[in-house]
Amino acid sequence: MERKELSTKPNFIVNKDLNTVFFCLVFKAPYRLEDIGKIDVLRQYLFNYSKECPDESKFRYAMIKYLVIHFTLRYREAGENTYIYIRFSLPKDKIIEGYHFEESLDFISRTLFDPFLVNGKFERERFNREKDFLYRGAIETTPSIYTVSFNRVIELLDPKEEIFVKKSTYVEALKKTTEENCYTYYNTWIKENECVSYVYGNFEEEKMEKWMKTYFPQKKASLTFNGNYFECLPSVETEIVEEEGTFRQTALYMVYDILDYKKEDRFLLLLLHDLLSSGENDLIFNTLRGENRLVYSSRVTVKSYHGLFMIETYLNICNKDKAINLVKECLDSLQNEDFLKQAMEKNLKGVEVDLLRKNDTHHALIDDKITKDFNHITTEDVYKAYQQITTKSMKAFLKRVHLRLIYVLKESEQS
Repeated sequence: MERKELSTKPNFIVNKDLNTVFFCLVFKAPYRLEDIGKIDVLRQYLFNYSKECPDESKFRYAMIKYLVIHFTLRYREAGENTYIYIRFSLPKDKIIEGYHFEESLDFISRTLFDPFLVNGKFERERFNREKDFLYRGAIETTPSIYTVSFNRVIELLDPKEEIFVKKSTYVEALKKTTEENCYTYYNTWIKENECVSYVYGNFEEEKMEKWMKTYFPQKKASLTFNGNYFECLPSVETEIVEEEGTFRQTALYMVYDILDYKKEDRFLLLLLHDLLSSGENDLIFNTLRGENRLVYSSRVTVKSYHGLFMIETYLNICNKDKAINLVKECLDSLQNEDFLKQAMEKNLKGVEVDLLRKNDTHHALIDDKITKDFNHITTEDVYKAYQQITTKSMKAFLKRVHLRLIYVLKESEQS
């Protein structure tokens, strides 16, 4: 376990050039399959109702009254943790006549920590309305080839769903989410839980420190978590599975892992993903679609904490064998010194542009601090690492790329 400890004392970055103040509160909850869906319902419920605004119209009016610029809840799963990010922005104090910053901060605090409850749990009718909204968006009355094929790949690759989660698992968890167990989750991991807070923008530190203690008090001096997010599936021989589906096209998945994968390999894997799928090179799409017209669509997904990447394509069954061979040729082509060097240089230029674009945003400084605090990597980290990667080290890494699974969901012979 790589234990990391962060202080719950607010992190301040003052920028007097701004007319706004940005807040981020980060809560940590355990990652459990049975909890999937709860945060999505929480986001709908907490951001549409509160004790003082029990209906949507009053809530929206209050948001305008208190000049809340934006108010969001997002989450990220990493290792054994689920990180819940609550973000909001307010105008700086006294920028508008009649506006008082502290009153708006008090409103946000009441909204987050004094929700609309009935008998110690979320109000059933409103809760079910929001849950049903999410359920209707997630369920498929006629399952698509994308969902069917992806779920099957997970069954073959990761039956315990340690890395991937099937859509059907999410839907089932959503069905089992109630106003009672969702409130318990909220109460345990948000209301009564410590958080790490960040404040960025135009404010006076002394006033802000007092306000944060008043409206976002912390019971503990620090938050601890396991910052090691790396977990690899056991190595296996290449498995090839072909099944007949009911669709009028074929799904082809090729899943690769990295033999003897280590933390220091992460940037090499990210670079390989970029070479295969980024705009600067996009080798898979350009080869399969642009040059050979074999596929309807393609996508490359990387799981860099787990040493995996997945190439997902949809095509006509008669093109299946050629597509498999061309994917293999794409990877083999990167062993060519000149070709690899050119591709890496093009990709580095693309990351430079991403870096410029990111640093042009107001929140870049605080976003990078949050990212680093919770053991994730920034665009700067990626750029610096890519500058150090040589064609020699990349070619050595490519020799450890191992085809773990080929899965084919064939189009129906009756279509």
